[in-house]
Amino acid sequence: MEKAFSLPLIKLSISRVVTEQVKRYSKEIRYIGNFVDDIFFKCYSKPPSLRKRVITVIARTGYNKGFDIFIESMKKLLTIRRDFEIVIINPQDSVISIPFPYTSIKYPSDEELCKIYASSYIFIFPSRAEGFGLPPLEAMASGTPVIVTDNGGSKDYAINRVNSLVVPINDPLSITKAVIELLDNPELADTLSYNAIETAKKFTFEKFYDRFLRAVEL
Repeated sequence: MEKAFSLPLIKLSISRVVTEQVKRYSKEIRYIGNFVDDIFFKCYSKPPSLRKRVITVIARTGYNKGFDIFIESMKKLLTIRRDFEIVIINPQDSVISIPFPYTSIKYPSDEELCKIYASSYIFIFPSRAEGFGLPPLEAMASGTPVIVTDNGGSKDYAINRVNSLVVPINDPLSITKAVIELLDNPELADTLSYNAIETAKKFTFEKFYDRFLRAVEL
């Protein structure tokens, strides 16, 4: 990695955390960020307070993805209350032992994923580490309140109690408490939803493309 990043080339970075990591090897690093596909801005239909209480997550088996943390948080939540449903998006048809009822959605297209986000009350992103973390921003563009861990990459867009609820990594109880707060406070959910959409607008493809052109001096 050190040899690759030390080559006399301009490097382009998708996030602030990646930029800082590469700066250890080279100063020729330029931030261009990431972008959300336009489709995710078109699915919003109503504020979260008017939606079913659906909690959605993406099942990803890698350790850094933190799906085990999500499972533990839901197990705790289900000992306290059951006024919600759980939807698990399984893009790889992973075989995962999940000890509670849920609805599984496999291989969703972008159009289907957009509708899933927009019909959810909460989207949870429990990662331990991310270079950027695009799914929370997609959910935000769809107007869905997001609970996201402080995983590094999400710092580019997630602002605690402004456009999302940011919780510590490796902390199932913090996720459980954040879910309870949103379930009990639909006004907060609506506020996060509105601010999330405004934040996501900073990450359209057009704005990304402008940053790219400036970075490569075209």
